Amino acid sequence: MVISAFISKKITSELHNLNIIKSCEYEPYTYCFEYLLDIAIYNISLLSLGFILKDIVATIIYILVMNSLKITAGGVHANKRITCSILSYAVFFLSIALSKHIYFRYIDLSTNLQTTFICSYIIVTGAILIIAPVLHPNQAINKENIAKLKFYCFVNLTIITVLFFTLIKNNQPRLYSLVFVCVIMILINQVLGIVIYKKRYKNESKYCNMR
Repeated sequence: MVISAFISKKITSELHNLNIIKSCEYEPYTYCFEYLLDIAIYNISLLSLGFILKDIVATIIYILVMNSLKITAGGVHANKRITCSILSYAVFFLSIALSKHIYFRYIDLSTNLQTTFICSYIIVTGAILIIAPVLHPNQAINKENIAKLKFYCFVNLTIITVLFFTLIKNNQPRLYSLVFVCVIMILINQVLGIVIYKKRYKNESKYCNMR
């Protein structure tokens, strides 16, 4: 995000001026600070929005589900920081809005409709696990990393599924609708990542062949 990039550069520059870090360590430190600040600022801002919208429980569930799956399932990444920020908040508001729509439209879920809902959730989470991880072309890709990420994705999906069925058992349609919307968003992000990154690989291959 733009804010975290600015603050991380300021912190790293100050550490460099104080001779705490070397010049060659400037970029790695900047990246690490930016990554940590990204997570902190984004999550705090979402919690603040949750309080404003009087929807804090749903916001916490959104943060837990999306953060855990985005890291392990992978997907497309925006090229620009501002684009990343806009998309991140847009997905949050869209997820909250869609879950409310499902809740108000199907508040009294019939047995057949609930069964369809559960089956759809299982299909979506199964697809996420099969596709995972969708890695950026710049990331280190090897069998060991892929196996680890897929295992962590399985663990995360297992925990989320337990949460999903717990919410169903406790008759919380609004909240389990949100979990369902979140996993759909993750699957869409994975599919977009596959499509976009495949195009990049093809373009790079063509360029290499031309050379």
